Amino acid sequence: MQATFSLISTAHIALNKLLKSLPSPPTPPKIVSRRWCVLFLPTQLWERNRIIHLARLRETIGNSGPHTYATLESASLLYETEVLDFNVEVYLTFRANHQRRKTRVGAFIRDLQASTVHRIRRNHLPKEAYTLVQGVPTLKPEYLILEYLSLKDTERAFVGAESLFRKLCGDNKWKRKEVEEAALKLKRKLRALVLNKGYPYARKRILGRLDFIGPWSDSAAESRFKAQLFLRGFPTPVQQKLVVIDGRVFFVDAAWLKFGVFAEVDGDIKYQNDAAGKVRLAEKRRESFIRRVIPHVVRFSWKDLSEDAKFMSLSRFFPPGTMNVPRVL
Repeated sequence: MQATFSLISTAHIALNKLLKSLPSPPTPPKIVSRRWCVLFLPTQLWERNRIIHLARLRETIGNSGPHTYATLESASLLYETEVLDFNVEVYLTFRANHQRRKTRVGAFIRDLQASTVHRIRRNHLPKEAYTLVQGVPTLKPEYLILEYLSLKDTERAFVGAESLFRKLCGDNKWKRKEVEEAALKLKRKLRALVLNKGYPYARKRILGRLDFIGPWSDSAAESRFKAQLFLRGFPTPVQQKLVVIDGRVFFVDAAWLKFGVFAEVDGDIKYQNDAAGKVRLAEKRRESFIRRVIPHVVRFSWKDLSEDAKFMSLSRFFPPGTMNVPRVL
């Protein structure tokens, strides 16, 4: 019979070989049992990234000084909310009461983009901006929403912020009034934080985006769509609009009833299965019903959100003067 130590050593060698095939592997695990070593890594890349990211986050926080907190995608991982691109890079925010003298060398180092850990200085956030989630110090959801909205990348900002909105306000389509009231209350709180300097960063950018986001985007694709509408100057749509036709109930992803047009947004995996043909057929039947009330439809795929063609088609349904000046794309 093979010795227990030899079995564990063999398992660790196999694991180390596997970790080399993963992006930016974490610190190798320690032996926690003298008898058996059970190893498991899921096959999906995004799930592996979650495991690696969380391990890195805990290790980095543990080796950091006081007043270091998880932010952005690292914080969203703790809150189990959606993000645009989930990789293994760690995002931290920190407070430093005293800053060392700036030098040219120091400025050069600060301007380098970190490959694994990004540190964002947030010296003027109040103590109530921070909390503890899954044993890791991080930002509270309201401040994390503001952190996302302050980003230059609009799609990344909308996906992270709207997912947190859904968590705080709910997304029950049958209780729309309650959800809308909760969202309005949350927006007032966020606006007050910005105006009262509770969050004194990227004030203009946050206030410009705040009215356009909400809790009704069901997926990252819909939040990306909202971000592109915002950038291109489209009017704010009614999301998850309830439509009842011949006793059938439908919820439309985005609707502009005044202009008789609605948009449907599909994620990147909706048609990637054996039942794709049946899904498309069901979508066509669904559209034929909805068109009795809203005559025009433009359907967006994940790829369409990165291109101009479908947005040009959508813009034709809006008369001159109804769209704002496009923002910087």
